[in-house]
Parts: sequence; C-alpha cells; structure tokens
Amino acid sequence: KRTLGSDGKAVTSIDVKSAEFENADAAGRFSGTWHTDLLGPGVANISGTFSRADAIALHRYLPLSFAPATRSWLRLAVIAGTVQSADFSVKGSMGPR
Repeated sequence: KRTLGSDGKAVTSIDVKSAEFENADAAGRFSGTWHTDLLGPGVANISGTFSRADAIALHRYLPLSFAPATRSWLRLAVIAGTVQSADFSVKGSMGPR
C-alpha cells in the first residue's frame, strides 16, 4: 500500500496476514507488517515459526549491517545443526543502530 504521510512524503507499507516460505536452508511461515521510514530501510513487526532450518546456513541470512568478520566467524564456527521448530520475531527499525 502506498499513501502520503502527514509530511506529504510517500509511505509504503506491507501487511502480510500469513505467508509460507521454503528453500534448501529453511521452511516456515510468518505474518506481520513493514513500512518505510525516513531514516533507513524501514520498520518491521514480523513474527513466525521455522518448521526446519539448517544452522550452517545462518551466516547467509544475517543483515548486511553485520560486520563481515562476524559473518565469516559464524560461517566457520557453526559446523552442524538443525532446527525442527523455532519461533522468531523481527521488530523495530531495520537500519543501523
């Protein structure tokens, strides 16, 4: 949805009632909202459940704002593991802190 904010600037928002995802690394479902903000990549309020996930893929799904050294450390440190059921939430600004 695209509307005009009180300041006259365009605001884009997405409202997902229920969605499922699946790829080689993970599967699950989620619901939530996301909208633009003036300071960065938007604000999210998303919650969901993983029905499966491969822990060694974690480093590929970290936000790009994580330091490259952190991503590399996780890639090398997590050598095995699976998730069979886990809840997650993403809430707040998606920009750097």
